[in-house]
Amino acid sequence: MKNRYRAFRRGWGVYYCEDTQTGKQESLATTNKQEATRLVHARNEGEQHPAFSLHLARVYWKAGDPAGGTRTWQFVMDEIFKTKQDNTRHRWGTCYVFNSRRNLSGTGVVAI
Repeated sequence: MKNRYRAFRRGWGVYYCEDTQTGKQESLATTNKQEATRLVHARNEGEQHPAFSLHLARVYWKAGDPAGGTRTWQFVMDEIFKTKQDNTRHRWGTCYVFNSRRNLSGTGVVAI
């Protein structure tokens, strides 16, 4: 199978990734050839094996935030509400009550 993404280096030393299907080019924000190769390889792997990529993303996410898998929308709404002030806090409070009635509060944010 032909790889969808390829890496190349621009004249100023920064590596870019090109989508061979669309021609879109995006900076990899690195001047290190090994890192650029690794990033492009990861994109190609994701294209060829999407289910594996999802599994790998979940592993990284759980390693970075162990409590993330147990969070509910109730927790999210509580945390957002704490950051608001005055009229915005009132609007968020209204939204908070509306979502509580819809029974989203006990629903997990992400299914693991």
